[in-house]
Amino acid sequence: MEINVKENQYDLDLRDLIYIGKRVNNSKRNFLFISKLLGKHVEVKPNICKATGRLLLSRVYDEVDYKLLCDYISRKEEACEEKVSVEISKEIDPGKRIFVIGFAETATGLGMSVAAPLKNAYYQTTTREPLIGVKKLFSFKEEHSHATNHDFYSVDETNINEYDEIYLVDDEITTGKSMLNIIAQLSKISSIKKFSIFSILDWRSEENLECYKRVEKECNVTIHVHSLISGTVLNDDQTIYTDDLDITYLDDAEIIGDASDAFEQVLLNTKFGERDYIRYSGRFGVCHQEILGLEEKCRQVAERIKVSKESRVLVLGHGEEIYIPSRIASYIDADVYFKTTTRSPIYCDGRVICDKTAFVNEGVTYFLYNKNEMEHDYDLVIIISESDIFKQFTENTVCLKI
Repeated sequence: MEINVKENQYDLDLRDLIYIGKRVNNSKRNFLFISKLLGKHVEVKPNICKATGRLLLSRVYDEVDYKLLCDYISRKEEACEEKVSVEISKEIDPGKRIFVIGFAETATGLGMSVAAPLKNAYYQTTTREPLIGVKKLFSFKEEHSHATNHDFYSVDETNINEYDEIYLVDDEITTGKSMLNIIAQLSKISSIKKFSIFSILDWRSEENLECYKRVEKECNVTIHVHSLISGTVLNDDQTIYTDDLDITYLDDAEIIGDASDAFEQVLLNTKFGERDYIRYSGRFGVCHQEILGLEEKCRQVAERIKVSKESRVLVLGHGEEIYIPSRIASYIDADVYFKTTTRSPIYCDGRVICDKTAFVNEGVTYFLYNKNEMEHDYDLVIIISESDIFKQFTENTVCLKI
């Protein structure tokens, strides 16, 4: 694989941001960039995701302390946790109303991290939850992905046309075709003409860039792309990577606590029956003030979790549930790290991904990576999830329902 970096305004080391992994059974694109910033496949400090979202905003807003955040995501000792916590809690006045969209499942937390500081912003994610009887504004499928359709629901009838600009947030753009498909669909259902894309990495080729110019003309819109690093990737490896893996069927988890009373719930129909969801998780839309309120609720939930300050703790979210579990983790008084389960089937290369456990939840196969390392390195693993789907992986694993 050949990676050519063209723009790197903050002089970041790409190796601080990603590992290169292999997709399983994917002939269209057999590689992926495994982020070191999102807590999806590998664990990170809980504030990293929110700090990354704010750092992306620094490409547009001067008041962001990008030097502090760059040092932090690069794991430099001079970037102290306390200063970072203060920085990521500051508000930004964009001077306009912004509708922010994050993408399931990897960028749901990053999207809300971009939206969180912005006054007058509204945030919503795409989702793969199989909802029934809820108005759907649009759907799309990623061409290179293993995953099912992304759906974008309208639960509270929010009018997109009340906003001046749409921010689209993802962790990485390779061709950018998915973004163009969404912009084309949004142009059909709204009168918004300004779109900005925020992505940690941007690998679009010259041909891809020309496609963006063409869509701007066809849809009569402007599209600005903001990234931390941009360049091109050339992959001449045509290998199809395969894993033989048995599915582990898990029973219900042992619940050590129920914090669902801390978060407003919404009861919705799915193809698996009725289910309670967190109202302000991002799936169903959340305004700026509600995101601020969510932060305080996460702090209150963390206070219920009693662990030794000397203990090393891993908080494990599930699938699309990234932002709320990571924010709860950030307030637990111990040496805490965070990651989630995922739908992404990644090849075990023995280097980054050393082992994986597969399990089924509501007909969907999820993966937990590096379970053996997790069991060895942490005194306690706390699974924080909207549903009680987990059985204990080890004696030191418990579940908190939200």
